[in-house]
Amino acid sequence: MNIYLFSVVMMIFIYVIIWRNVKRGRLGVRDSILWITLSVLMGVMVWQNTWLDWLATQLQVAYAPSLLFLMAVLLCLLFIFDLTIRLYDLQKKHIKLVQRVALLESEREEGR
Repeated sequence: MNIYLFSVVMMIFIYVIIWRNVKRGRLGVRDSILWITLSVLMGVMVWQNTWLDWLATQLQVAYAPSLLFLMAVLLCLLFIFDLTIRLYDLQKKHIKLVQRVALLESEREEGR
């Protein structure tokens, strides 16, 4: 199978997975737009390999596919950073919620 055909098949597969997860409410619209955009960018870089070669030449990277790999690693790091921020926000909300429940329970017991 040709690598270009494989990348198109994978992009279509990713779109179907994103669409199903958005439809089921398992993936937010913000995240789905991000995933679709990234898959399109990666697909374009693979499909238009002259663009990748040009970018690798501009950045003085000797082997263009290694640039694609570097871009993927950097994007993964950005995803991890975004997830860390969301996790921290959820932890803060969880602590506030637990404290509020404890206060409501203590008020209810005092009222008895």
